[in-house]
Parts: sequence; structure tokens; C-alpha cells
Amino acid sequence: MQKGFPEEPKSPDAEEGTMLHACVASGKTDGLNPEQAAAVTFCLDYLENLMKQRAEEGKKVVQLLFEEHLTVYGEIGEVLTEGIADVVVIYDDKSADNIDWKFGRGEVTPVSVNYQTAAYSLAIHQRFGCYQVTAHIVQPRLFKYDRYTFDKFPMLQRSIRLCIEAAKSETSIVLRATENGCKYCRAKSICPAFREKFASLVPAESESRDLSNPDILL
Repeated sequence: MQKGFPEEPKSPDAEEGTMLHACVASGKTDGLNPEQAAAVTFCLDYLENLMKQRAEEGKKVVQLLFEEHLTVYGEIGEVLTEGIADVVVIYDDKSADNIDWKFGRGEVTPVSVNYQTAAYSLAIHQRFGCYQVTAHIVQPRLFKYDRYTFDKFPMLQRSIRLCIEAAKSETSIVLRATENGCKYCRAKSICPAFREKFASLVPAESESRDLSNPDILL
């Protein structure tokens, strides 16, 4: 639904997230305010403790990659999806860790049912031949983390393909408007689910106003 709509400028939150990801990758906190520096330090400490844990398990790091582009392929080698993983660690026993820093203040989908972490884990398996990948989501502003080990990679591949096929189907799409789901969508002005859910919030005398305008919606 967003095809043809111009890309919107990054929000201040998105700009901050990009900056903090870069700070974790570089290991530097120069120029950050105390809260931002604490968030970056939380991530760096998490990575350091993870490395110590893996060393105690007898694992040796073969590759440590930051901001690594990953591609998920289908059964015949076609590209299914792609993205950039925050941290990828490959070990000598053909296992791996995949870490995703989340600097927002809202809880995210658990790792075990999170399609982003599942897709990145599958991509790591395909590229590096790892038999298992432990995915981590770290939320420093909530002082929490979640982790899950993926190893059923053919099932992940099929599941991701089914999601893509469903998204392309005219009959199986079910539009569900939610506050978080619609927040960054550029197609609010033409989405029937959005209008149905949020039109009742607009006073009758304002029915003709554009609900896709965040200020009006607020």
C-alpha cells in the first residue's frame, strides 16, 4: 500500500537510534547525554559478558561483525528478504550469536516469535553454515534482554516464504490497524482499516480533515 508514496524524513527517535547503533559499533560514547551513554554502555557490557560466557563454554570467536548486511535466500537461490544485523558472532564450533539492539522505550515481540531475528538467524545459517544461531534482543532503556536459539532452518525458510506470499495475495490480506502498527506507515490516508479504527476519534465537525496527519490524529 505504500508503493508510490515518498519516503518520509527520519523521526528524531529514528535519528537517535541510528546514532546509538553507530556508537555501539564503534565502542564510543563521545558527545552523548548521560541517558544515551548509559544505554550504549549497557549494550557494550552485554556483548562483553556474552563473549565471556561463550569463552567459558569453550567457544572461540572466528568472526565478530557489526552492522552486517544479511540476505535470506529461498530454495532455488532467489532472494526472499534482507536487512542489516547489529552484531553477528561466528564461533569455531559452527554456532553463532545474532544481537539486535532496540533503543526504544516500548517492549518488542519476543525473540522466539520475532520474524526479524528469525530471518537474520536463517541468513547467518545460509551464509556461514552455522547449525544453530542464538538470537538476542537487547533493550537497554528497559534494562532487559531476550534470547532464543534457532535451529529448524528449513521451517523458518518456509514460514518466511508463506509470509511473503500472503502479503502479495489479494485474498489473504487482513488489515489490522493498531497504534504502533500504523505509526510509521505512509499509506494511512488510503487505508480502510485505519479510517475505520480511528475515524471515531475525530469530532463530527472535523470529519473532512486528514486523519493521516499525526497532529490531527493526536
